Amino acid sequence: MKLAREIYRKVINLPPEEQIKVLDFVRELNKEIENRKIDDVVERFIRKHKNALIELAKR
Repeated sequence: MKLAREIYRKVINLPPEEQIKVLDFVRELNKEIENRKIDDVVERFIRKHKNALIELAKR
């Protein structure tokens, strides 16, 4: 949280054009993090149900 406050203070003092660039970067970073979380969940599901998935694939 301390880091977020520090970043906010620095960004708020930037010109509007620079603020937009930072916000776009944060949005892209957030998407990457969400995609990684989804990928991790899918990977865990596959590992957990590997045998059942193989059986289903054989049918």
